Amino acid sequence: MDFLEARPGWWGRVYLCGCLGMDERTLRLQAEHSHGRVIFNSTVGGLKATRHADEMEIRACAAELRNRAASHAKRADEIEREGGLCQ
Repeated sequence: MDFLEARPGWWGRVYLCGCLGMDERTLRLQAEHSHGRVIFNSTVGGLKATRHADEMEIRACAAELRNRAASHAKRADEIEREGGLCQ
């Protein structure tokens, strides 16, 4: 978070992993647990400090997260239904 907050702009995951000496999974977890201080953009493939983001970037990240959540909820329902746990 500190790295991104000190440097405006989008930073690629591969670059950040190299600079920060961590694997991509750890980087994603750091962003996930940033309490909103870090956003992502799947199209760009990078991360950015929320304080450097504009409204459109923030809304796009939030929308993607909400879409993912809906997709996961649907899959959970399908699994329970297929397993005979609900109708």
